[in-house]
Amino acid sequence: MKHGNTFLMRLGLAACFLFVLIAATSTGFAQTTYTWNNTGTGNWATAANWTPTRTTPATNDILVFDGSTTPSTIDTGVVTQTIGQLIVKNNARVVLFIAGSANTRTLTIGGGSGTDFQIDAGSTLIDSGNSAITIAIATGATGGVSGTFTVKSATQPTGHRLTAADVSSLTFQSGSLCQISDSLTGNLFGNTGTANTVIFSSGSIYAQKTGSNPFALGQPSSKVTFQAGSLFRLEGSISPSFSGRTYANFQCNTNGSPSASGGNALSIDDLTVSQGTLNIGMTGTFNLKGSVSVASGATLNFNAASAATITLNGTSAQTVSGAGTLTIGANESFNMTNTAGVNFNRSRSRTAARFPSRAASCRSTRGDRSARRVHTRTDQPLSSSSIIPRVRLLSAPPLPRGPQAADHRQLKSRTVAG
Repeated sequence: MKHGNTFLMRLGLAACFLFVLIAATSTGFAQTTYTWNNTGTGNWATAANWTPTRTTPATNDILVFDGSTTPSTIDTGVVTQTIGQLIVKNNARVVLFIAGSANTRTLTIGGGSGTDFQIDAGSTLIDSGNSAITIAIATGATGGVSGTFTVKSATQPTGHRLTAADVSSLTFQSGSLCQISDSLTGNLFGNTGTANTVIFSSGSIYAQKTGSNPFALGQPSSKVTFQAGSLFRLEGSISPSFSGRTYANFQCNTNGSPSASGGNALSIDDLTVSQGTLNIGMTGTFNLKGSVSVASGATLNFNAASAATITLNGTSAQTVSGAGTLTIGANESFNMTNTAGVNFNRSRSRTAARFPSRAASCRSTRGDRSARRVHTRTDQPLSSSSIIPRVRLLSAPPLPRGPQAADHRQLKSRTVAG
């Protein structure tokens, strides 16, 4: 009987210990949500600026900026700490600001349930100030941006960062904007560690005015992936990284004259020059898969220093258009492998080039009357300022027979107009 009582006592103690352990474990993993409540300027570290009062910060806290209660706020005094999640929602506009120039801070997103770094559509998060703020999405955590993320400094170059540890763990969704404004130094997404951590989905925009290129790693490795339908918009006079890089759509939108060259492969879908002068001097493989547009007052120069080939190889009809200046250097050749055709929708006077007569898949849809006529003479000039070597077709449809043959003889040698 005595032994039986001892066994029951020990069993009871073990059960109590297990209950306490489970309770303690559950408490340790419970996440508390704190919502910012200051409608003006407030300090991150002030407990009363959060609801409920954040007196004991924990590494799994969920911090929320909610535009329905604090539509616009400046949060100063960000401290180096680890939290579980950071959420900006309901059209909130949040500025993270650190005073001084040597007060670097790192906010680590450790993860929780769901998306851990989140900027909803209509909401904006701005890293600002002269002291660098790094938002680091840790391994196992994820980020999703549907709104706007902006980095800029107050008065001097600053190395703000947004980093992710795992492959494809940070995604800029359709409608989102990642904007690098004034005085960024270095690579926004870091220049070490795992490749392909950041994804720009179709409909997203990466707009860069300052700083180093987002690819960061030695080609062909890259920190970012630009999926089809995304846009890289160059907004400053900085040299884009073209050699060994793959873009989706690329837009030059700067008053400057950026230049890019190199001997490794380049792939671009749509190429647009909205303002300024873009100089492309690639000597490696250059696959141009989309349309080309040069706006009035803008200039696009294909000016490789040695023999180079641009391949127009889209899967649907491509168009070369716009009232700006398109100059094609004497070292450039074009291969047109797009079976859907290439439409040159430009006036003759705005294109500094010569094209050969054998351009069966090219169609001129604008220009003066003579530019639209069928030309059979080799190297019909489009202007006198420069010459492009022959446009080469890698494949052509078989010759038709019968009544269509006469029409085909005209179309197969149509000369492109600017």
